Amino acid sequence: MCEKKLMLGIDIGTSSIKISVVDNNLKEYYFNSIKYEYETINNEWTEINPNVWKELLINELDKIFQCSFADKISGICPTAQMHTLIFLDENDLPVRNAIMWNDRRTKQSIESLKKALLNDLNLIHNSNLISTGSPLANLLWVKEVEKENFRRIKKVCMCKDYINYIFTGNIVTDYCDASTSCFMDLDKKEWSEEIANYFGYDIDILPKIQKSTDIVGILKDEFFKKYSLGKSIPVYTGTGDNAATVLAVKSFGESSLVLSLGTSGVVLTESDDLSFYGKNILFNYGNENPIISQLSLSTGGKSVDWWFNNILDTSEYDKEQTFTAEKIKKNEVIFLPFLSGEKYLFKNPNLSGTFFNLQLGSDRFDLNLAVLEGITFALKALYNISSDKTKDVENLYVIGGGAKSESWLKIIADIFQANVYRFNKKIEAVTGACIIGLIGLQEEICVSNKSKVLFHPDKHLRDHYFSKFEEFNFVLEKMNNIAKEVFEMKQQ
Repeated sequence: MCEKKLMLGIDIGTSSIKISVVDNNLKEYYFNSIKYEYETINNEWTEINPNVWKELLINELDKIFQCSFADKISGICPTAQMHTLIFLDENDLPVRNAIMWNDRRTKQSIESLKKALLNDLNLIHNSNLISTGSPLANLLWVKEVEKENFRRIKKVCMCKDYINYIFTGNIVTDYCDASTSCFMDLDKKEWSEEIANYFGYDIDILPKIQKSTDIVGILKDEFFKKYSLGKSIPVYTGTGDNAATVLAVKSFGESSLVLSLGTSGVVLTESDDLSFYGKNILFNYGNENPIISQLSLSTGGKSVDWWFNNILDTSEYDKEQTFTAEKIKKNEVIFLPFLSGEKYLFKNPNLSGTFFNLQLGSDRFDLNLAVLEGITFALKALYNISSDKTKDVENLYVIGGGAKSESWLKIIADIFQANVYRFNKKIEAVTGACIIGLIGLQEEICVSNKSKVLFHPDKHLRDHYFSKFEEFNFVLEKMNNIAKEVFEMKQQ
């Protein structure tokens, strides 16, 4: 009988690192989630010292390679938050802190960057893609504001690529992170010399692009000796967290639409062609190369955390989320969940969160419901603009921390008027990282547990939510115009 080969998957999230060790049946031998904090320098700047990830990961590896199953670990594969950019010098040491994906320091330059990409370079997909937090925007900010740091940059890479560098000493990236960086010509599927020349950076600072299932290198000698390994361990390229998530869901069932409710709220669909909306993720693994359309709400689950932790000061989410059909129909409060700007519907970084239609009779349950509805309305609006998908979807899958809330899942089913599935088994980005590594190992994925929980829509709430969604969109459009006018007024 062949010995089981185990894959060690890593997911560097926005506020936690997840580690999982699985076999080809996705049976879990180890799992841990370690919280960490990034630096919020002001209301718009978010950064992190990449060594924070390094120290946490090495501490985890020290524990894992002491476990009884350690000798069966046959590979390592990462996934991570997309867009967070690391700047390295000639010795591959960080020039400065990494700039996070949710950073907004570049918001005043985004419009001019869009116009340059569209009008001067004729790159419509990049023009649609660029936003605050985009690697290109953040590199150009360093070029403009931190000239000495810019001169020291010899290589840039994304979060998961830096993790692979720690393990192997090699720096490469995959098609997913490359395609969403704004450094790439998506039609040619290669780094764009035109973009590099136009904006004035050396194209050689960008790493080689390869498949997610390709090997970056072998775990370095220092780890080999430290853990007394009996064999070489390959490290695979991996991919961005949302691509990994889609792959994980596909392993358990068809995925016409996936909603990921973590810190952000993400709408994920697959396409055969490049979309003119949202992010086009080029995902190349094994013999597959799908295009994933991604649209996101920066503060999806984060809005829920903000409401319950910062405002209500309670951790008893379930008690606060008991809603009857009668209560739902009577509630007129609308919540706009744009606590960190908006990137896709109006591309307005100055749009803010708002409660609308508050009255003296409004209570905490009205506002709790409005928060969950508002996030779901925003996700439905995003879905409706992706590839012109304006028809009702029949089935959708919800994953992430938000999927734990049955009340929220029922609201999603009612607003989308769709069957909503939640998996009994943890299905998340780190699962996808493990699957990518196993494919790289040429291991057949044999999932035995496909159980999932189904939430049916309440047909009696169809008309109510149809009308309230229209009202949400009307209020959103008006508030977007107000946010623009207020911003212009402040600039005078």
